Amino acid sequence: YLDIVKDRLYTAGKKSLSRRACQTVLYETLQTLVRVLVPVMPHQAEDIWMSIPECQKSVESALLTDWVKPNANWNNSQLEEDFSKILKAREVVTRAIEPLRADKKVGSSLEVGVYIKTADDSVLKENSDELANIFITSQAYISDEKPSDVLNEYIEDDYTVWVVKAQGEKCERCWKYRHLENGICDECKDAVNA
Repeated sequence: YLDIVKDRLYTAGKKSLSRRACQTVLYETLQTLVRVLVPVMPHQAEDIWMSIPECQKSVESALLTDWVKPNANWNNSQLEEDFSKILKAREVVTRAIEPLRADKKVGSSLEVGVYIKTADDSVLKENSDELANIFITSQAYISDEKPSDVLNEYIEDDYTVWVVKAQGEKCERCWKYRHLENGICDECKDAVNA
């Protein structure tokens, strides 16, 4: 999760919904982990608690917090199933890119775009706008046809992944390859102007 969202934390605008959602997840994770640490590492938990902003504390000490209670609103078996398919696709894409990095044909996964072909692509199509962020590539497409100028073709299970050079130029701010104006992409322009 942290690998996928770190770019969002650094480059999205302060009021960006995706950045704020990520911060909420990190906040909830911190609140849970610090409580779980109390019985086994009370001094560490207290050190962490002292670094949490006062407005986010319910009591003065981590030692006085209640045990974690699961939030029933977060149980979503369909989301869990869908996300496991997305993570499987991410693993396959990562394995498709890795030989290019090992051979020094690309330095970063942001230097590539990927085309994915799979029999069950409904979940990927539903989340197509986020795939490039999840795969940590500049572009990601669902396609049944092999593109031209393929750097690597990788087949695993029912996935076929074609890796190509990313289209566009490298954004000076987010390092993704996009069509740029004045050195930065539209997303970064929106973040800077927000």
